[in-house]
Amino acid sequence: MENINIHEMLDKLKAANSAKELVGALKEQGIDITADKAEKMFAKLMSGELSDDDLAAVSGGLRMPKLPFV
Repeated sequence: MENINIHEMLDKLKAANSAKELVGALKEQGIDITADKAEKMFAKLMSGELSDDDLAAVSGGLRMPKLPFV
């Protein structure tokens, strides 16, 4: 997998207008997701319940600890 900018990818995921677009955005990054998981993820994303950390974890991103001084 090529180097990706996690912030750009998160922006693309957040910009999705449907679960189908979410699947497409993930596939562009080489990440496969089932339609069922995409529907659940999209529903959470639209409800505001899915954080950037959640998106990174679902999309296979690195989970970095939050530092109190940053």
